[in-house]
Amino acid sequence: MTPLPKHFSTYSPCPSNKKISTADGTLITVAGQGDVQITPTIILKNVLHVPKLSTNLISIQKLTKDLLCNVIFHSNSCILQDKKSGRTIGHAREWNGLYYMENLNLPIESHSLISESTITSKEKVQLIHCRLGHPSFRVIKLLFPSLFKNLNLESFHCEACELAKHKRVPFPISNKLSTSPFYLVHTDVWGPSNIPNISGAKWFITFIDDCTRVMWLFLLKHKSEVSSVFLRFVSMIKNQFGVNIKKLRSNNAKDYFNHTLNFFCQKEGIIHESSCVHTPQQNGIAERKNGHLLDQTRALIFQNNVPKIFWGEAVLTATYLINRLPSTILSSKSPMEVLKSFYPHITHTNNHQPRIFGCVSFVHVHSSGRGKLDPRAIKCVFLGYSATQKGYKCFHPPSQKFFVSRDVTFHEQISYFSQPHLQGENLREEDEPLILPNLSFGPEIRKNTVGPEIQKNTTTIYEAEAEEEQVEVNQIPAPAGSAADTETTTRPHDDTKFGKNLVYTRRGKAIPRSSHVQESNPISLHEVNHFDPINSNSTNCDEFPYEKLAAQVDHNLDLPIALRKGTRTCTKHQLLIKPLSQA
Repeated sequence: MTPLPKHFSTYSPCPSNKKISTADGTLITVAGQGDVQITPTIILKNVLHVPKLSTNLISIQKLTKDLLCNVIFHSNSCILQDKKSGRTIGHAREWNGLYYMENLNLPIESHSLISESTITSKEKVQLIHCRLGHPSFRVIKLLFPSLFKNLNLESFHCEACELAKHKRVPFPISNKLSTSPFYLVHTDVWGPSNIPNISGAKWFITFIDDCTRVMWLFLLKHKSEVSSVFLRFVSMIKNQFGVNIKKLRSNNAKDYFNHTLNFFCQKEGIIHESSCVHTPQQNGIAERKNGHLLDQTRALIFQNNVPKIFWGEAVLTATYLINRLPSTILSSKSPMEVLKSFYPHITHTNNHQPRIFGCVSFVHVHSSGRGKLDPRAIKCVFLGYSATQKGYKCFHPPSQKFFVSRDVTFHEQISYFSQPHLQGENLREEDEPLILPNLSFGPEIRKNTVGPEIQKNTTTIYEAEAEEEQVEVNQIPAPAGSAADTETTTRPHDDTKFGKNLVYTRRGKAIPRSSHVQESNPISLHEVNHFDPINSNSTNCDEFPYEKLAAQVDHNLDLPIALRKGTRTCTKHQLLIKPLSQA
């Protein structure tokens, strides 16, 4: 094949539809064919005239068949020999992996010199490319434009540049939406959260319809719940909208690849499309939606100092609001508005008037749960909207209970949490401190010394009564370091006067209080708490219950444990020091 028609000694045009395929798969039109004499002894038959070809090409198979010759290749040359006589009829030299015929009977500018100059230019460009630190060939063309005559930039390749500068294929930006709802559903799992939600959830999974961009979100306690949640979601869509999901698109996480999910998709005819490894861009709808969702969730938490244990309620509230806000991709329509345009018969019963997340709310207490003199409302914090009831979701931190009610009044300018709480603290109202029992018996009790008889037969009424009182208080957990921690009274003592060889023993078991008290009418904690020395008719200080209680308190608890428990005797038998068996 040759691009120049002047080489032909005989020539006949070809039909315009005749084409040949090059090495890169490009189709080139053949203009004609004929005979070409390349040397005095070699005449090539049926040579194709291809105007768009860059150089002359000779087929070895056609050469050996038409000329009845042998072609012998060497490392840097090639020889053509006649089969009958063995005479050399042609010679070619190697250059850059190709063999070029010599002593051709062709115009000098048409073949050898053009090819040689082309190769020389490519070699120079490659040499400059290496010397300059492998810049792009476009930069070299700007520096040396004369070297790129009759050369295409796409023909230059460098293996070192491929290894050093390889980039990922860019992802096309597509704003196309599916034509019908639930034809394609995007999904993604987020988590785990460093702080579990108050319900115990650490993950959440989202399902986004590609057509309407409506999003459904479910909180998960374990990632193994992905399959069961998807099955429930498909059942809900089929029952509420009367359609089947056609495609499910997710990332390549193993949570979406299990026997249950695969079997269900095959059974229902759902095509599960997954992204390639380390290619989250292929699941971009779900990834971007999660980013938008978390941005709004953080804003809801920060605006009113809501503790992070309520992140689940915040993300559910953000989902509720995003589904009802205008979207650019939907021509400034909300996802719920677009969904309702496809299903006008569907009514959304859970549309609530939006309120500020984390504000103070007062939930009405119905008559069946209160007395005539009890408060008619309970102070709570607003934490979102109910998905299954026509009411607001509020939380009462002191009782750790959620309430869903429509009878709620909001103080949206007041935050329930005045300052950020440390994670792990129990939540309680700042203006309603938790009152726990805290008893003090005056200085007289600490001064008196209890006799030996009382030490043997009495114990502290304080400890026994405090245990009874603590049972009622423990219904509301107290924060660490609160008044619930009992205080211990210590006295200075000198261990040296009791001897140096002191042995500590384990404290004995507690004995029922009745066996420790000698009086027939012991004083109770209720009597102490309700005693009023000012309004009492008695002027005798001995009648005050403090003196009675002081006689019943075991002050021996302030002594060192060695004196209170005595010494511990050792066994009479000698211990074996040697090993039981020889190794």
